[in-house]
Amino acid sequence: MGRSSYRMLLLAGAAAIGVCGLGSSASAVLVVNSSDFQVVESCVAANGCSGDFTVINNSGEDGSWYIYAFAVGNLNVFSDGTTQPNWTASLGCFSGSCTGNDDFNYANTAGASHVAGDLANDVGPGQTSNLFTFNSEFPASPVDLRLVNVDGTTTSVEITAQDSIPEPASLAVLGTGLLGLFRARRRRRTRVPG
Repeated sequence: MGRSSYRMLLLAGAAAIGVCGLGSSASAVLVVNSSDFQVVESCVAANGCSGDFTVINNSGEDGSWYIYAFAVGNLNVFSDGTTQPNWTASLGCFSGSCTGNDDFNYANTAGASHVAGDLANDVGPGQTSNLFTFNSEFPASPVDLRLVNVDGTTTSVEITAQDSIPEPASLAVLGTGLLGLFRARRRRRTRVPG
């Protein structure tokens, strides 16, 4: 394999990393890690934030935790809703005083129940749901996830809502890889057979 072939392979790998992003590594068994969960916020801040939250549960190797409720803090909440089966949505206080400290609340109507039928309505290991809508003046910030496992053990995890715009570093890696592939292909076309 020639030098240009190695270069093309390297650049293709960089492009693939840019497209796929770097996956979070699983933590040890029975350790609840915030990297196992994501809440992605999709909204257009310039028009006020009217959009949805996508909840991602990657806890399969960490004790199979189920998300049965979560709250998302916000400076100025307007409304929220959900079409997740057997879940409700309401507005409340994230902590302490509600002045500039409101939140969106989403919860399974069965609460922290670990009955099989109730767990089926939770966002379980390996599952994703974007059925949580919201409307506010500003983007959201902290997220408090409520978790239960099949043994009935409950806990909570705090994370930060992630904006749905791709991070600049991933875009830069993708752009560099694609540019390199384009240049390598163009150089190959301009070569005259010997």
